Amino acid sequence: MTLKSSNVFFLAIVASLVNARSQTPFSLDSAASYLRVLSVEIGPRPMGSPNEQKAMDFALKKFKEFGLHEAFLLPMAAVKGDALTGLTNTRSGTAVGILRGATGRIIVIGGHIDSAGPDIP
Repeated sequence: MTLKSSNVFFLAIVASLVNARSQTPFSLDSAASYLRVLSVEIGPRPMGSPNEQKAMDFALKKFKEFGLHEAFLLPMAAVKGDALTGLTNTRSGTAVGILRGATGRIIVIGGHIDSAGPDIP
């Protein structure tokens, strides 16, 4: 299985949220199982595809399991295409999880959950 940098980044975010919430040590087995779900069970996740939606749903489910205060999908209405195609991809979005801390500071962490193309898991 080839690790894609965005998948590794997503796993690092998930692992840090688990650690922040439960104060348990990082679990390589859990991280590998999340990567297996994204890369093998769900597979390639081109932007706007049904598999990208499955991956975002998986992320939201994990955010909720980890006890984040809010978890939602921020839809992407449209992405500008080229002059010939106009607007494209109106079915994508961003999975958002919010974990409130003790201060008013805001830290934003992001990562791609889509894959570069239909042949790249």
